[in-house]
Amino acid sequence: MESPPQLASPTVVRALLLEAGIRPRKRWGQNFLIDGNILDRVVKAAELSPTSRVLEIGSGLGSLTRKLAEQAERVLTVELDRGLCKLLRARVLPELDNVHLLEEDFLKLDLEAALVEHLGEPPYVAVANLPYSISSPAIVRLLRLEPPMERIVLMLQREVCDRLTAQPGDRAYGSPSVFAQLRAEVKRIAPVSRHCFYPEPEVDSTIVRFIPRREPLFPEVDLAYLEIVVRGAFGKRRKTLRNSLSNAVELSWNRSRATQVLEQAGVDPTRRAETLTLAEFAAIARVGYTNSNAEAPIDVGEETDGSNP
Repeated sequence: MESPPQLASPTVVRALLLEAGIRPRKRWGQNFLIDGNILDRVVKAAELSPTSRVLEIGSGLGSLTRKLAEQAERVLTVELDRGLCKLLRARVLPELDNVHLLEEDFLKLDLEAALVEHLGEPPYVAVANLPYSISSPAIVRLLRLEPPMERIVLMLQREVCDRLTAQPGDRAYGSPSVFAQLRAEVKRIAPVSRHCFYPEPEVDSTIVRFIPRREPLFPEVDLAYLEIVVRGAFGKRRKTLRNSLSNAVELSWNRSRATQVLEQAGVDPTRRAETLTLAEFAAIARVGYTNSNAEAPIDVGEETDGSNP
């Protein structure tokens, strides 16, 4: 069996796919890494040790899986594609006794139970080349995990990374930015050209590292309620805060209530959500807090535009 750098090469990737009769599925975002240097960057960013217990989302052809297995104590790799799983079991992973391949849909997986069963007790590190189609719910799921992951290293489409790392006033700043930064320190590690994948996607990617917060950034604020406020503020992002928050179904505020909360929080009601810092969102949530609970996922896609202020 080829070593991981060869396994990530264009020639080997094409040959394995052809041999197994597998055609990459665009709707599943199957773009296989063919650059060993990028593979090394991803693994380095994960900062693994001989005791690390690693979750990989999307096994692909196993090039990253094998690299992780070299450095970690245990690896749980989750792959939905039946054809890829068959190939991995037969040709790529059979001699790796510290790797467990799970043929499942990550978004439907009982994640907490699977981690304990196959990796043992936490902490865990998550590593993945995430397809665009599941990047939003997968990131939410990983960042909401309790206890928090030790580290999360993902290859994401560049535009998704831009949203997650954006700062107040940036064009890309929105609810995904606030959600991710409330729950983790988010750092852009390295750009990844579209030419590093087969088949070649239409956009470039970025390696991103999350260090989930062990303690809340604003311990005095209910995080679930804070997420409701953030969703409401960005629900109609071109509107003023007074109008967007009074239109938020989850909050059930009228204009008068929204204005009162904003003024008591020291935030001008005529500002827009994309100008607010994390601390200002927390101040609004602190003033407006009720016993509401928030379970709806944050979407790392675009927020809805509202044409009226």
